[in-house]
Amino acid sequence: MKKLLEKINEMNSFFPLDKVMTKSLRDFLDVKYNYNTNAIEGTTLTEKETSLVLRWETIPKHSLIEHFEVINHKNAFDFIFELTNWFEKSNKNFEEIFNKKNILKIHSFLLNNINNDYAWRYRTQNVRIAFSRVILPRFEKVFDLMERFFEQKLKKAKKIDLLNTEQVLIFWYELHLDFVKIHPFVDWNWRTARLIMNMWFLYAINNVNIIYFKNRQEYIDSLENSEKDINKYIKFMDINFLEFKSEELELIENKEIYKY
Repeated sequence: MKKLLEKINEMNSFFPLDKVMTKSLRDFLDVKYNYNTNAIEGTTLTEKETSLVLRWETIPKHSLIEHFEVINHKNAFDFIFELTNWFEKSNKNFEEIFNKKNILKIHSFLLNNINNDYAWRYRTQNVRIAFSRVILPRFEKVFDLMERFFEQKLKKAKKIDLLNTEQVLIFWYELHLDFVKIHPFVDWNWRTARLIMNMWFLYAINNVNIIYFKNRQEYIDSLENSEKDINKYIKFMDINFLEFKSEELELIENKEIYKY
């Protein structure tokens, strides 16, 4: 974790960015995050094809749903940037950002034109993750579990020193893991969890991280085994994010203009 903390703090040293580099970083994140998060969930669009869809181009031999997944995630990503004041210090309390209404809205963005029937509500049936040993909570428990989730996380967030990057990071990992364990929606839970995780990270220290598609199996294994070995989950996250922060930092250090 030490190397990751150093990279994050190094990244923070470049803020505030000028308008040109802010736009470059946003474009970079739009493509990298969108491609990887959707690829983890099964999209067959390449990173380049994802960038073309973000420009409202149509990719032959790909489903309409895959196109909507890209556009929907972009809209959800834009929403969390608006909530957290982009790359500038937020003037809101975290509870104004992290609440049921906004989480449901993030999820509804992801479902738009794909499955609107499941938007704006928690699941009302039991679900099982294919090929997984994990048993998810019954749907009758979801509402109470989510109420407790918000209550506990907000209480803990208030105690975190935002100048302590390690505290920020550990809380970030907890948000993601605990949300996935509840699995409050019929589908699109993991994508929502990653957006919630980055909503906190943007709010706390103006940063975004992504989980690489190439690390998909390690990611899933670390989540499924987290009850037995939480350190394996944390180690995976650290290694994955260190790689991404290095890639992101190279863009900023070299003042590269990234366009799609």
